[in-house]
Amino acid sequence: MWASLPDPGDLAAVRVALNGRWPEIVAAYAQVGTSLAGDLVEVWAMDAGLRPKVVNVAPVDPERANARMGWAIGTDSQLGALTVLLDELVKQPARSLIQKSAVASGGAWARVPAGPATCKWCLMLGSRGAVYTTEGRAGGDGRRFHGGDCDCQIVLVRDERDYPEGYDPDALMERYLTARDAADSGRPSAILSAWRDAEGGH
Repeated sequence: MWASLPDPGDLAAVRVALNGRWPEIVAAYAQVGTSLAGDLVEVWAMDAGLRPKVVNVAPVDPERANARMGWAIGTDSQLGALTVLLDELVKQPARSLIQKSAVASGGAWARVPAGPATCKWCLMLGSRGAVYTTEGRAGGDGRRFHGGDCDCQIVLVRDERDYPEGYDPDALMERYLTARDAADSGRPSAILSAWRDAEGGH
């Protein structure tokens, strides 16, 4: 689609060309994501001995999607920024559905890093384990997730036996505490900076 657009330097023309198609792409793939997320909630809840209750969420508002798109095309890396943004907007409704459904089903949820690209902010949140009992504490209804180097998933758990394979919040906490000692500060920004200096990444 991007290759068929007008001159990328003509922001007004690009915005007009994308205004209708961009929200449709976001909505189509977000719908697939929320459908799969609902199935996952039922499986996770039953495996945890809970009665699953799937809470439907509203799709991303088209006006909001277009407003964010307008920002992306104004950056130096238009296609890259759009790709990261698309990743965020497509995943957000599914993440919100899982968060709301976890609470409604009577469980707690953990923010679980899913791959090697996870940023240090998300690793810090993942180090806390299954302590999140409100949507605001592990994502703020999707607002604390981001595209690009955020590969977190919200996983419904009953106790530590339900942690996904490979997820070790204690090990993540040790890395966090090491960075905190190196930073010699309790400020999250200083701790995360020290963590990035020690391990690289974002």
